[in-house]
Amino acid sequence: MLVDQVVANDKQIIGGRTPRMGEDTLEILSEESIKVYLYYLDQLKNLFATYIHENFNAKKKVISWKEIEEKNRTMVCSAFLKMVQCHHMIPNVFNPESLNEFIMQTIPPITREETDYFEIGGKSEKDGKIENCPKIIETYNKDTNPQ
Repeated sequence: MLVDQVVANDKQIIGGRTPRMGEDTLEILSEESIKVYLYYLDQLKNLFATYIHENFNAKKKVISWKEIEEKNRTMVCSAFLKMVQCHHMIPNVFNPESLNEFIMQTIPPITREETDYFEIGGKSEKDGKIENCPKIIETYNKDTNPQ
C-alpha cells in the first residue's frame, strides 16, 4: 500500500500516512483480499501479540491483544524483523533490504529520525570498511539468534 507525498510547512516534501489510491492499494483493499485478512484475523492477532517487543523480549505474554488494541500499540521495526526471521521469510521470501524498502513504501518515514532509521541509521561492514546503512540492516546483521 503506497502513500501520497505531501508538502510540509517548510516546503519539504514528506511521505504522508494516507494511502495512495493506486492500483496496488486497490488490490490490497479489494473484497477478495479483505476476505483473506478476515479469514486469518485471529492468527494475525496472535502473531502480532506474540512478536510485539514487550511479549517477545519477556518470552511470555505480558500484554494481551485486548491491551494492544485498547492502547493502540504498534510493533517496532526490529520486532517485525524478528517475526519475519523466525518464520523464515528472510532470506527465503525476501532479503532485509527488500523489507526495508517495503516498510518505507507502506509506512513512509515522516520525521528526520524515521528517515535516518531507514536510510543511514546503522553501520555495516562491507569489504572490510564500515559504512552507513539502514538501521534494519544493521539489526539483521547483528542478530546472532534469529529464533
